[in-house]
Amino acid sequence: MTSSYQLRPAQASDADALAALHAGSWQRTYRGMMSDAFLDGEALDNRRRVWRERLGTADVDQWVTVADDGARIVGFICVYARGDAGWAVPAWPTPATRSAASRETA
Repeated sequence: MTSSYQLRPAQASDADALAALHAGSWQRTYRGMMSDAFLDGEALDNRRRVWRERLGTADVDQWVTVADDGARIVGFICVYARGDAGWAVPAWPTPATRSAASRETA
């Protein structure tokens, strides 16, 4: 069976659906690493707060795209342009470095 998805920029109205998807992912992935009390209780509210803030505030250094199957959001990606030394995330690539990286992977 083939599914069709549309990628589109996230909107503020997507916050609760993203929170549910994100919390569900944490429940499946982090069970045993995070407390059951948090995963089964507070995780959804935590993710709602985060996604409402992320999508309710314009930030030129943030890019959020959702995969929508026409009925619901089934995936997402959230990228920040600022580098974070604590996570060893490099600075957002410039057009020149993006172009060079594209040539290397082609």
